[in-house]
Amino acid sequence: MKIYRIRGQVSPVQENNIKTEVQTLKNSIKEVETKIKSGNSSKGGINLETQLGELKGKLRAAQATLVVAGLRVEMWDNDERLDDRLGAGKTDSVGLFEIKFTDEDFRQGFLGLKWTPNIFFNVYQGRELLGFSETRENLTLPSEVEEPPLPLNPAFVIFNEDETPSDYIIANVTIDLIDDGKVEERPRQDYQEQPITVYDILPTANSTFKLTTQTSSLTNIDNNNGSLEQMLNSVLSEVLGQNFKGDPKAFVNTLNQSFTPKQTNGRTEYEWSPRTYVGVQNDLGGTVSGAQASLYHRAKIALKDAMPLLDKLYSLNRAADRQNMEAMRAIIRTEMIELVNELGASGGPRVQRVDNLFQVLIGSAEDDDSDEIRGQLKNLADVYGLTCDRVNTVDEEQNYGNFLIIRDYLVSLRGSWNDYIEDSESGAFVGPQLVLLSQALSTIAESVQDVYRIMDMVFLGAADRQAISIDFKTVKSPSGMPIDEAFPLPDGTAYLKKDLAKLVPPMTVEGLLTWAWRFGAEEGPALAKAGGKLGIAEALAETAEKLMILVQAASFTPVRNTAFRREGVLRALRDLSFQLYQVKELAKQIIPPSTNNQATEQLSTGKISSLKRIAPSR
Repeated sequence: MKIYRIRGQVSPVQENNIKTEVQTLKNSIKEVETKIKSGNSSKGGINLETQLGELKGKLRAAQATLVVAGLRVEMWDNDERLDDRLGAGKTDSVGLFEIKFTDEDFRQGFLGLKWTPNIFFNVYQGRELLGFSETRENLTLPSEVEEPPLPLNPAFVIFNEDETPSDYIIANVTIDLIDDGKVEERPRQDYQEQPITVYDILPTANSTFKLTTQTSSLTNIDNNNGSLEQMLNSVLSEVLGQNFKGDPKAFVNTLNQSFTPKQTNGRTEYEWSPRTYVGVQNDLGGTVSGAQASLYHRAKIALKDAMPLLDKLYSLNRAADRQNMEAMRAIIRTEMIELVNELGASGGPRVQRVDNLFQVLIGSAEDDDSDEIRGQLKNLADVYGLTCDRVNTVDEEQNYGNFLIIRDYLVSLRGSWNDYIEDSESGAFVGPQLVLLSQALSTIAESVQDVYRIMDMVFLGAADRQAISIDFKTVKSPSGMPIDEAFPLPDGTAYLKKDLAKLVPPMTVEGLLTWAWRFGAEEGPALAKAGGKLGIAEALAETAEKLMILVQAASFTPVRNTAFRREGVLRALRDLSFQLYQVKELAKQIIPPSTNNQATEQLSTGKISSLKRIAPSR
């Protein structure tokens, strides 16, 4: 099949004469308008306004003739029985157009013996037919692709429907061959086997990361940059004070605690407690408890009592700026609410965050006996003029006393917070720690699923995973390690070669991953929920450590399977080992209670061994 291209240009027949006529009409219109403005509305019995209308009509008709942009030009093949439409094109600003057609478009009959077309053009303006051209029979077609375009002279005259010549012609018409339909023959080359290089393109923990968003103020729902799910999660986080990741039980529990039902006029209304922390209980039963619960309860009472006092404060300085006063009030209110929310955070408050809030509010996170006011409270006192020398009346003294009460609330909370930190050095509390363990165990189950997905991507399917055996004793140490060390561990230490004998017998890939998944999804949560401190600090920590070593060793074992040795698979295993290490560290922060036998032995020997306790990171 050959492909041809027709190019041409639609233009007025007497373009120069029409342009001269347009200019003459414009000049005449200006003269008539000038005469009308001068007050001569008629001259020699001729109404100038009527003459002006006629001139403008002729101008519009002449200008319309010059418009050649946007015309549709159709090219047809004139046949005895039925004409063939070869193609169509639109003119640009100067009337140029282009039409492509093939030799199959004009051939007719079973054998297709017609070798040349008989072409004519139809020109349309929108749906209106402006005219048609005469038929040019037995059009000569180019035979070579590289042959220059053949001109089709003379120009095609466009006729009106009554077969009188119109104001348009199609000039500068050329035709060329742009594809001859021949298949390029290439010389046959003998096949030569080339070495194959495999590049690992799978994403790992070092090449991918997740974007997390922490909001500290109400989120604009009209944000067009995020998805509907992201906006919904952000709003729920603001209203309920927590982020929920696939935990419907915790979501319903928090929802019930955030909204209090009240009966009003025979109907149920729900009252929302805004910007206050709501304790969340997860599947393991962990929530705010112990010393944190006591501290959080005190903080909520202090916030409830301090907010009305803050709202009642007024300035003792008549020259105080009202905008600065409201700004300082808003700063104190916001930071106090954030402090209470942080003290009630599930999993325990962040020490750095609480210390920073005390630093902002009262100038220091450390206890001192000084009555000096610092931080934003000092700025509040300066803006409001809250000093003893400005107090004159009883009302002013009460106003100053309200400010001192707010200061004492914060100083007292700071002392309770420092006592909480000292108590935390005796070991983590079970309630908050269960929240962290629940999150860490869920991460392990998800990490195992990630390993499965990456293995499937490199065609290491379920059947292969059940057949491939891992002999941990054949671990290959990385280059640069000491001679007595087998492989590095996630905690920065190394597993010794002399201990490799403990990693027997071999285990299949499926067996190892199934064990890790059951530990994260079933065994670990059961131990934490039912075993208490003993189950967490001993059974759960030991299992996590054993799995951590086996998974890490698997990533350094020379298994005879190309897919298993892919870098993406090995890194996914090491990421899983790191998650197991984090579970182990969380479990070790729980100090188990002494059993009766241990207590009796210690009392009889007179030796009470002190347990090493892990302090929270500051």
